[in-house]
Amino acid sequence: MRTLPGLSLKSELVQDNAPARVVANVYIGSIHAAFNQDGLAQRGITHVLNASGLPATFPRAFTYFNVDIRDREDAAILGALGATAVFIDAGVEKGGVLVHCAGGRSRSAAIIAGYLMAKHAYTFDRALEALRVVRPVVAINKGFEQQLRAFEATRFDLFKSNQMMLRARVRTSVCDYVC
Repeated sequence: MRTLPGLSLKSELVQDNAPARVVANVYIGSIHAAFNQDGLAQRGITHVLNASGLPATFPRAFTYFNVDIRDREDAAILGALGATAVFIDAGVEKGGVLVHCAGGRSRSAAIIAGYLMAKHAYTFDRALEALRVVRPVVAINKGFEQQLRAFEATRFDLFKSNQMMLRARVRTSVCDYVC
């Protein structure tokens, strides 16, 4: 492999194409893992939860669920957790599910963290640790983290955690004008 003078490749930035197992039949990965049809099949993956914003790669080979969420701190990840949990459960029951976004770092990790919290009573910190053990590049954005911590604080009640986040936003907005 040739290298260019003055450039080095940092191993933590290299995107892999192998789905990483988080818990039984639940895998996380980047878009590169979603392009690896053989790797998906070898792991018994039947379902792909796609949060990348790109079209399904192998729509005839796998069952897909596309989630339209931007990797931005103001994006509402809580609104997706109910539907994604149902899809992940279906994938687990049928063989396996890959949850991926573009880099396999924030959106997919936040979705799996929410799933682990709701289905396995993980705390946010425990879910994040479980994800980082198998995928060290995981870096859930601050907005998603705040929402998942609200989800934990309300004992995994989506309605109450959404209310909590809304109240926090209203307080911030009011304080911007009054404080």
